[in-house]
Amino acid sequence: MEIINTEGTSSLILGDVNICLLKYGANDKTSDYVDGILSRGFLPVIHKPTRVTHTSATLIDHIYSNLTCKDTLSGIILTDHFGTFYIVNDSNRNTDKLTFITMRKFTETNMTKFKQLLCDRDFSEIINYDCPTSAYDKFMSIYKTIFNGTFYLLKTLFNKKYMKRGPWVSTGLLASVRNKAKLFKKKLSKPTNENIKCYKMYLNLFNRPSAS
Repeated sequence: MEIINTEGTSSLILGDVNICLLKYGANDKTSDYVDGILSRGFLPVIHKPTRVTHTSATLIDHIYSNLTCKDTLSGIILTDHFGTFYIVNDSNRNTDKLTFITMRKFTETNMTKFKQLLCDRDFSEIINYDCPTSAYDKFMSIYKTIFNGTFYLLKTLFNKKYMKRGPWVSTGLLASVRNKAKLFKKKLSKPTNENIKCYKMYLNLFNRPSAS
């Protein structure tokens, strides 16, 4: 779930889990389990008992969703062994439609080129203007021409994995999130002592208390 949440993937998780969600709030381990799911952006869509006897009622057939689609229907099929379902009507979604964005590349090379072009440009003609406004407009026209010629707009495919989700999310933080997800996936697929150790060491780098 942590990897799915990090990658921002739309997902459904289903399972016959030996944890009764009806005990949420009454059992600490059940509460911790549900809180962990909620903290990763998933919500349970089945809320009533899925197994009922003369002496007990339990909810151990789970469906979790992080979909944002509003047109959904979930429920329980009353048979000898109750079944669960979750229907998502996302007919308006075009999965084949690609999203493109325009962006400028402010690389170190482009920055150096931009500065050099400004240094090489002769601005003496601006001094001959008697009107400050005309001189400013001329300067900005030259500046924008050099700027657009150096940091020209590029059309690229939108990839939410590499896009900042807020002004506080730096490029370095995005890289750290991806590295953490890779180490976590490696630990799950090959739980060797070395892989577990690497993942814990990486976590400790971000869990250190800040210096006072």
